[in-house]
Amino acid sequence: MDLILKDVRFALRKLARQRAFTVTAVATLSLAIGISAAIFSVVESTLLRRLPFEMPDRIAMLWGAAGPERAIRGASVIEIQDWARLSKSFEDIAIYDETSLNYRTSEGTERVDAEMVSASYWRLLGARAQLGRTFTADEDRVPNANAVVTISDAMWRTRFAADPAIVGRSIVLNDLPFTVVGVMQPEFAGLSFDTDVWFPAMMVQANGGPRDLSDRGNRWLGAVARVKTGVSFDEAQTDADRVALQIAKEFPNSNNDRWVEVQPLRDSYLGTTENLLLVVFSAVLLLLVIATANVLGLQIVRATGRSREIAVRLAVGADRSRLLQQLTIEGLVLSLIATVVGITLAHWVIVALAGYWIALAAILRAL
Repeated sequence: MDLILKDVRFALRKLARQRAFTVTAVATLSLAIGISAAIFSVVESTLLRRLPFEMPDRIAMLWGAAGPERAIRGASVIEIQDWARLSKSFEDIAIYDETSLNYRTSEGTERVDAEMVSASYWRLLGARAQLGRTFTADEDRVPNANAVVTISDAMWRTRFAADPAIVGRSIVLNDLPFTVVGVMQPEFAGLSFDTDVWFPAMMVQANGGPRDLSDRGNRWLGAVARVKTGVSFDEAQTDADRVALQIAKEFPNSNNDRWVEVQPLRDSYLGTTENLLLVVFSAVLLLLVIATANVLGLQIVRATGRSREIAVRLAVGADRSRLLQQLTIEGLVLSLIATVVGITLAHWVIVALAGYWIALAAILRAL
């Protein structure tokens, strides 16, 4: 152990004296390692990690679609209610709209991320409150009648200092008083992964929605659904097509050539970005290999320049195995420094982009 520590100190002194080589090698390796680690974090969080919902592989997003090309469009409240009433492939369907609201405090107003959802949303995703409760179907039945809200654990802690008496308290959102009925579990932040508040779909007044929810032409919503066990997504899509044709037959003026697109939740998040991320990750791994080869080349050039030093040391009786150990430890010390710098760089990138992976995926998908 003493010999190893001695070799480590010798390697550090040697690298400190050859600053140009050390800086070049560390910069090359750390940049490649940092980029690789950051990209792997994206791939792991979007493609490999299990989505934080109950049986996420059975969850689908439902979107209104128009025309023979089935361009994605919004749906109206009554249309989503029809989908839930007529479909046979889904256990639950909930209205879903990602939005933001003005939260008024004594110090002023700030924007908070919000989701307007049906009461079945909680059961569908397997989400539960840690304090109080989620809002009920009765509170989501009459338009603009029940101003209740459930808040996230993060909002509870950052804006209310984790006050255990938060349940029953009134807060003002978009100039409307809402009663807090519950605080969600820490691991749950909604389908958008950064939601602060959830309010009933029937409270459309808070979201700037139309007064007449029976108007099929007021289309701006999406829906989330749970596909029944044993039903494939292709079968669910076929059933959704049947439902769309039935609605079009009943309401030809508003629903002619209108469809329902069924997308698995992960596909809805990523789309074709999945393939793009895999290609980018492969390219980054290639960059890491190239960077390693470049540093290896620098090491070889450096070793050639040290041939005279090594020959003199051998001539005065230095043991070959000790020389090999010293050279190996020099390489390991250099690699360790580059790894620490690279992981630190990756950490900064990941922290800076935390909460934006899904938004980034949506941008890439749009491109």
